[in-house]
Amino acid sequence: MRARFERASAAWSAFFYAECDGRVLALLRIGFALLVLLHWVAMRPLLEMLWLDRGMLPLAELPAVADGFVPTLFGLLPANDSVVYVGYHLLGLHACLLLIGYRSRLQIIGVLLWLISFQSRNPLVVNGQDAVLRLIGVLLALAPLGACWSIDRYLGRVKDSRIPYVPLRFLQVQIALVMLSAGIWKLRGDDWTGGTALYYVTRLEGFWGNLPLPSALSSAPLVLRIATFATLALELTVPVLIWLPRTRRAALGLALLFHAGLAYAMNLFLFAPIMMLGWCSFLQREDLDALARRVARPVKVTRGQVMKVEGELI
Repeated sequence: MRARFERASAAWSAFFYAECDGRVLALLRIGFALLVLLHWVAMRPLLEMLWLDRGMLPLAELPAVADGFVPTLFGLLPANDSVVYVGYHLLGLHACLLLIGYRSRLQIIGVLLWLISFQSRNPLVVNGQDAVLRLIGVLLALAPLGACWSIDRYLGRVKDSRIPYVPLRFLQVQIALVMLSAGIWKLRGDDWTGGTALYYVTRLEGFWGNLPLPSALSSAPLVLRIATFATLALELTVPVLIWLPRTRRAALGLALLFHAGLAYAMNLFLFAPIMMLGWCSFLQREDLDALARRVARPVKVTRGQVMKVEGELI
């Protein structure tokens, strides 16, 4: 019994407290900052309509719409347009500083404060992608994001090279649950289990056809039926296979390809890139080392190619 407990304790420690590669956190920090900046740029044309007091939802009516207390800084600050514009520009500033890794912990807290404030200021326009982006930011705030590829590292503010895995594990679990819950939810209806769901999806104007697609994909019932079952199978199996060492890379590749396909085929704004960023939390040191070797691999040039180039020069 004691031996089993020790093995379980060792497995628990290896899962949550193993050393994390700082490059993974750096990629997540940079990716999160870029997504926030894309979201920030998209907010600008809609700022007056969605978040100013003369827009679709005056601040005085917010508690009634949100059914009670709303966690937004705009409820504590003076209700005027200048405050909204200042908050908007501070969100962009924090995101830029987070991107380069200057006082990363402070910047991601600033990003979250203003991001949550804007999301809570008008809950009528918030959807699932906003929740996932917010959740990724909260979990990343628990990690030492400036440990690699950052101004903090360059200035010597980050000295401890050992990075705990706990925040990354929480992020991995959450991203896997997002996909798994989507697959389980699909099992509740007849459209997905009957193989007809994508037929209706491909006919949603404004959502389907983000980029050019062969018309055969949306007009062939057999293709749509196979794709429907494949989507359901992927969402139910990838969140499980991603945890097994032998299938981790394959599952990670399938997840990234799946969301890249969604980004290409459907107009879901940042949902697919946000999910792809979350799946990148499953990258490990050996993955980054293999990628670095592939990128740095010298190009082999044959003697015949060299002689051909010399002849052309002469």
